Order: sequence, then structure tokens, then C-alpha cells
Amino acid sequence: MKLLAHEPAAVADIRPAHESTIARAHAHLNGQPVLAKRPAIVLKKLSNRHKQAIALILQGVSREEAAEATGFVPQYMTFLLQQPVAKEHIAHVNRAVATQLEAMYGKSVQAIGRGLNHIDADVALRAAKLQLQTTGRLEPDEEGKKTAEDVVQAILLGVHVNVNTK
Repeated sequence: MKLLAHEPAAVADIRPAHESTIARAHAHLNGQPVLAKRPAIVLKKLSNRHKQAIALILQGVSREEAAEATGFVPQYMTFLLQQPVAKEHIAHVNRAVATQLEAMYGKSVQAIGRGLNHIDADVALRAAKLQLQTTGRLEPDEEGKKTAEDVVQAILLGVHVNVNTK
């Protein structure tokens, strides 16, 4: 076997090939935000299987369980969620759910109305409080926030006090 002459690589030879890696490392070390690199493979459209996997993730299913249910590997789920077309699909789903929630506003008002007309006084009072909070007519109750001095004074006076620990 014949040995070839070898010269060590110069920094100038290596730098162009690794410029982006070097820039990210410098940014990280200097406390600057590192811009996420776009995936090398970009999906143009989502299949029904992709949409099913995204729906499972949006419902709170773990990455591993969603991958198993749809026949992907967990690493592919991470890749899929980083795709621009997947982000666009998630935004579309969120807009649809927001519209659905907004459409239920009338039912919420009706439920409060039924609560206000309820025979049980506690239910009616809770509904009234909810209605007043929702419309912004109920100011935060300063009396509900008791200091330690207030509690001690009430104990000394023999008054029963409910103390909120939150």
C-alpha cells in the first residue's frame, strides 16, 4: 500500500463548508436567539394520515401514542409538526374551534339565565355572580382578601372567619 502525501486542512478550507454551524454556535454562546433552521424536506400537502396524526396531537395524545396509532415513528411526528403546511393546518383548526366557541356564546347566556331563574337560591346567586363578572360589573372583592391582622382580630372577637389560602 502506498501512502499519499497529506497536508492538514487550513481553517480557510473548512470555514465555508461549516459557516452556518459556526454562526449558530457563536449566536448561542453570545446569548442571541438561534433561528430555527428550516427542514431540508418540506411537505407540499398533508395526507389524511398526516391530518389524523396532527388531530391526535392537538387532542393531547402523546407523540409516541399518536405515531403508533397512525403508523409513523415518534421522530416523524416531530418532523411533521415543524412543517409549514402542518402549522398552517393547525392554525386552520384553531380558527374553526374559535368560531365554534364563539357560536356557543348564546348557549352560555341561556344557561346563566336558567341559573338566575333556578329555585335554589345558591344556584341563582352563583349565576348572578357569573353574569356580573362576565359583564364586568362586579369589582374584585377587597373584603374577601383578609390580612393576618384581620384574622387575628376576628379570632379575638370570637367571629367565625373563612380564610382563603390562595
